[in-house]
Amino acid sequence: MELLDFNIPLDCKIFDASDLHSGPHGYNREAFNKLLDEVENDNNARLFLKGDLVDCITPSDSRFSSHSVDITNGHRNAQDHADLLIADLKRVAHKILFLQWGNHEFKIANTFDITKYMCKELDVKFGGYIAVATFRNDSRRGHLFKILATHGRKSISSLAKDPIQSEANMKASLKKHLDSMRFTDCIYQTMGHAHKLIVVEPTINKEVMLTTTTKNIKQDYRSPVPQNSKYIPSECRYFVCSGTFLKTFAPSGLTNYAEMAQYGPVELGCAEIVVQDGAIVNVKKRLF
Repeated sequence: MELLDFNIPLDCKIFDASDLHSGPHGYNREAFNKLLDEVENDNNARLFLKGDLVDCITPSDSRFSSHSVDITNGHRNAQDHADLLIADLKRVAHKILFLQWGNHEFKIANTFDITKYMCKELDVKFGGYIAVATFRNDSRRGHLFKILATHGRKSISSLAKDPIQSEANMKASLKKHLDSMRFTDCIYQTMGHAHKLIVVEPTINKEVMLTTTTKNIKQDYRSPVPQNSKYIPSECRYFVCSGTFLKTFAPSGLTNYAEMAQYGPVELGCAEIVVQDGAIVNVKKRLF
């Protein structure tokens, strides 16, 4: 794993994205560039990308064909699609915190390490497959907060027919996957891979408690711990699955393996971390 360190403004927003899958016809380059527009136009915006940025379907892959992979303009291999993505990312390269491996990049890393190639071309930090990033501000003593970021390998799904129960099941599954890694000093914990955009907010402010004196009983709510604590209870943390920019259906006359696998439609977007006065105050879905 990688241990990273970043100096950030006390007030900023950080976009957490993954699973672009540049290569297949389902990659929504237009939507991703809308995210890049926002990062470029906000001086205090930052971005990190958690893998499966390039699909890495090569001509030797059984899924490779002109019907499923965009081979126009000579984009015939993983490096071609990486170069296309690098060209899009260059305008915000100074705002990219780190790039990570996904399982797609990792599967060809022994012959050509796409992620490290992109990091070198963009001059950004490499985040491995798993990273803990410490965020600080030079005007403050000590760090502000830490995040755990991994591409992940776990699926997140639910067989519940009721959409409310289904969402609750997937949130519980996501929280279990990330909490089981036991990085208890990270206030924000995130994975990709599952192509779901899910945000589990801290629950501690919703928990009613009772305190007593010799004369009465008082009802109150639990208070969160500081975000730079050595131990942060799971009920104080944010747990996120960062979505995708890969549509499950290709344009008419084309196909991709997502629709062949009978995947349903997904929300296209990422997570946005809102930081105020050096603390995470909100995490929200951003659709593009």
